[in-house]
Amino acid sequence: MDRISRAVEAAPGLSKREIRDLPGNNTALDEALRLLVAEGYLSVERDGRAHRHTSTRPFRDGDQEAPW
Repeated sequence: MDRISRAVEAAPGLSKREIRDLPGNNTALDEALRLLVAEGYLSVERDGRAHRHTSTRPFRDGDQEAPW
């Protein structure tokens, strides 16, 4: 999640396809992207058929609350 957050901060407006070009498993990248949007770290706007992602606040490893 940290890697995606940093990539979107460096290049606002990345599409899901561009985010999938980052190193990693596409399934894991998709889930991380979904969580970043759901938790308010990224916002999504439609641009034609593309979904463009921008950072609303930075995510860094360790930002998650412990599940217990």
